[in-house]
Amino acid sequence: WGMESISVTAIKKQLSVFAAHAKSLAIAVICAGAVIAIQLSYWKYVSGHWFVYSYGAQKFSWKHPNTFLYSFNYRTGWLTYTPVMMLAVIGIIPFVKNGHNKVAILTFIFINYYIVSAWDIWWYGGRAMVQSYPLFMFPLATLVSAALDRKLLAWILTPIAILFLYMNIWITYQYHRGRLYDSDNMTKNYYWRVAGRWSTPEKTSILQENVDLFEGTPKDLRAIYEQNFRNDTGALYVPHKDSTGKSLRLDKDHQLSDTYRFPFDGKNATWVRVQGTFHCSEKEYDIWKMTQFVVRLMNKDKVVKENMLRVYHFLDKGQTKDLSLDMELPSATFDSVNIFIWNAGSEQSLLINDLKAWSFKD
Repeated sequence: WGMESISVTAIKKQLSVFAAHAKSLAIAVICAGAVIAIQLSYWKYVSGHWFVYSYGAQKFSWKHPNTFLYSFNYRTGWLTYTPVMMLAVIGIIPFVKNGHNKVAILTFIFINYYIVSAWDIWWYGGRAMVQSYPLFMFPLATLVSAALDRKLLAWILTPIAILFLYMNIWITYQYHRGRLYDSDNMTKNYYWRVAGRWSTPEKTSILQENVDLFEGTPKDLRAIYEQNFRNDTGALYVPHKDSTGKSLRLDKDHQLSDTYRFPFDGKNATWVRVQGTFHCSEKEYDIWKMTQFVVRLMNKDKVVKENMLRVYHFLDKGQTKDLSLDMELPSATFDSVNIFIWNAGSEQSLLINDLKAWSFKD
C-alpha cells in the first residue's frame, strides 16, 4: 500500500517502511497468528490433527481456473447476477491511468479473482467476491469521475447503471422472496425469458430443463399417438378409478415405466407435443427426486434429441393435471419417438393416464 510502481526504488522504499515499523508489524503478525491458532487448536482437539481438509475431493485447479464460467454462467455467475459490478471491472481501465495505490489494489483484485475462480466447484456463486468490493470501489469511483468529466460518457453510462441496479434489485428479491430464480436449474433460455420480470406463465419453468418452449397457437395440429394402458399388464398398471381402463403407477417400488415408442419422422411438422394426465396424492419437494417425464427423438437406437420436465414443478398435493412437453424438431434424421416416466428415487405415488402426442407447425 502506497506503492505506485513496481521498481527497485519503490520496493526499497517499502522495505524501509517495514523496517521503521518492525515492532508494530511483529505485533500484528502475532495477533493474526493467535486468531488462526483458535481454528488449528479446535481441529487438533476434535481430530488429533493440526490441519483438517474438510472439502473432500474438491480442490483448486491452478492451471485451469474457471474464470469465464465463474463470472458469466447462467446458473450462479458472479457478473451475471451482480451486473452492477461490471462497471467496477470496466473502471479498471481508467484506474490504471489515473488511480492511486494501483499496485496494491490491482494486485489484490487480480490474485483474489484468480484464486476464487480456480476453485473446482465454480457454481458456488459470487459470495467469495464480496471481500473484494471495497477495493473495487476505487476503479468504480474512477469510472464515475471520468463520466462526470465527459458528458457523452455520462449519457452512455447512466442508463446502463440504472439497468444494472434494477437487475441487482430484481435478483436480490427473487433470491429471497421470488419464485423465478432457482440456482440449481438456471439455463440461458430460462434466464433471458425471466430476467427483470416479476411474473411469467407457469409453463416458462420448462426452460429450466429444456431449450424449447412453444407459446404460440399450433397450426396443422395432427394426432399421431395415443396410449391409455388398456391392454398393458404387470405390476405397473392398476385399474383406473373410473373403471374404463388402467393407470400407470410409479411409486417407491416401481420407479421406471415401460418405454412407449411410435414411428415418427417429422414430415410436414416443425414441433411435436407429448401430453399425459398426472395425479399425485402427495407432492415431492426434493428437486432431485422429482419424477421426470421424458421424450426422445430416436434414429434407430440412437438418441437424436431429448426433452424432459419435472412433473412436481406443476403438480400440487391431490391434484390431477394434463401436462404437456413440446419439442422443436431438429434438422437431423429421426424415425421414432420414445416416451418414458422415471420416478427418480421418489417414494411418492404417481398415477399417469392417457399419453397422447401431436405434431404441428408454428
